[in-house]
Order: sequence, then C-alpha cells, then structure tokens
Amino acid sequence: MDGYLKRHVLMLVTILAVSFSVTEGLWSLSFRGRTPRINNAQFLLDQEVMISETIRVNHKGRGTDFFITFSTGQSGQFANRYLLDPVSGGIMYYQIYDNAADRRILVDLSAGPSLSQVLSGSFSDAEAAAGGGTTKDLTFVVILDPDQFPLAGQYAEELRLELWAGTPDNPLGGGPEDTALMSMNARMDQVMDISLVPSGGGFDSSRTELTLDFGELYAGSRRHADLMVRANSGYSVYMRSQNSGVMMIQDVSDTSSVPYSLSVAGGGVDLSSGTDVPVVPLGGPSTIRGDRYDVGVEIEDFGMATEGFYTDMLIITVAAQ
Repeated sequence: MDGYLKRHVLMLVTILAVSFSVTEGLWSLSFRGRTPRINNAQFLLDQEVMISETIRVNHKGRGTDFFITFSTGQSGQFANRYLLDPVSGGIMYYQIYDNAADRRILVDLSAGPSLSQVLSGSFSDAEAAAGGGTTKDLTFVVILDPDQFPLAGQYAEELRLELWAGTPDNPLGGGPEDTALMSMNARMDQVMDISLVPSGGGFDSSRTELTLDFGELYAGSRRHADLMVRANSGYSVYMRSQNSGVMMIQDVSDTSSVPYSLSVAGGGVDLSSGTDVPVVPLGGPSTIRGDRYDVGVEIEDFGMATEGFYTDMLIITVAAQ
C-alpha cells in the first residue's frame, strides 16, 4: 500500500508541472508592488470621503487582455458593502467604483459582470516583444457614503482582488492569474452636538443659543423650544440655572424674582440647587437628524414683583456615557 501511494503522488506532481509550463509559455500576469490598502481613513460627518487607489499589473509573455475583480466583502452584497466595528457592531457603508465620474460599482465574476464593472486593460504583442516584462497601473476610488451616521469606533473590511487573463465574458486560464487581499480600516470619531431650535425645527449645529421671550409676564404664560442632540454613542444631558430656577430682575439694587417651572420631554426639572441636573439620564445613540426633546417653561405666580426686566440663563451640557 505504501508504494502505491508514493507512485500516485509523483504522478500528480508531474501533471501539475506540465499544466503550469503551458500557461507560462503563453503569458504571465501578476500583481506587483504595494497591494491597495486604505489605512485609518477618517469619516467626515456630512462630507463625502473619496480615496483614490492604484494597483499595478505585471506582464510577461505574449499579449493578452486582462481584468481585475473585487469581492463583496463581509456584507455579501456588491450594492451594500460596509466596514464593521467589531466592538460596537456598528457598520460604515462604502463603495468601490471604477472612477469618480462614472461611479460604476466594481464586482467579481459571480455577478456576471460587463467590462465596465471590472478594472480592465491589455498588453499588446508589441509590448510583450520588448522583453523583460512590463507593467500597467489601474486606478479606482473608494467612497465612504456621507448619508450615514456611524457609531463612534474603528471599522475594518477586507476584499479579495483577482487578476484574470481574457475578458469577463471569456476568462482564460481556468482560474485567476494572481490574487491579493485589500484591507481597509477607517475611524469614526465621537460626535456630541447640541442644537436649540424653535419647536419642530431641524437640527442645526450652528444654533446653540435660543431666547424664550415672554414679553409682558403673567402667571401661566408658557413658551416651548426643542433641544436637539446628535450623538453617535450613549449620552446624558444636564441643565443648570444661573439663578437657581428663577428669573431675576436686571437691577442690582433689587432682589425681586419671578419663579418658573421647567419640563424636559414632559418631565419636571428642579433647578433650585444651581448645579448640573440630569434631564436626560441616558440617551442615544441618535440618528443623523438628532434626538428631539421638548423644553417647556411656565411662569408661576410672582406676587407683587417689582416692575422691570427679568432673566435667567440655562446652561446645557451633553456628556458621553
């Protein structure tokens, strides 16, 4: 039995050697130089991040067409590729295109691609005749989708690139001439933004101050606004009253005050301590549009307060959990 096994192995090696020598005699294609790699790209909120990459193909032998394919990655779908943060489980969508203008998604042979869905080129017989081998560079772009709000974290992905002789509808050689693994990683920094807007208004990171003007004061008068929080991790919101929960007259020689009640998202808030009070103990992560919290202020009975102008200032803080 042992002798039979040894003879069988030797025969198999001989067959493989013959097959390789035939392919080598026609052409030799291989990836050369640095494999494309996206290293620590930074996702920018509300902005498109585009990264251009180049891959070099080396050729020896007679002229031939060639093309390069890209696998789906961990998403398993060409149309919805994403990087994954293994800690939070968050995903960051991206796509690989042939170029920035046409934006044709690059795929592999499982999708039955046309020539426009792969990177392609050719080496002519004249180029092959030059001897010593020759190379060609092909470029593509990776774009991080701006219409998303990933969780804070570090994201990674890996794609398989295959280099084929021929064309997608007629690949030659029975398999890829060479393969490479393209690794990508990107980070999403922590985002903690507050916006104060009129009731029903949209999130606007530039609007961090808002005045509730009561005009002529009377007990029972109410005003509302929306506190918006945009955060890509858990957060808490705190409020503090400059005057410990009352409006003070703007006359340093007078101590008159007007009390008011405050509610956030329908819950009453006691600001009498003059210190930070949690009004949203645990919120988020939010969507890119932010979480909305109704802030209501109602004037209470103020008796015979002195005529004048009364104010209070609320300081709002958002902190990561």
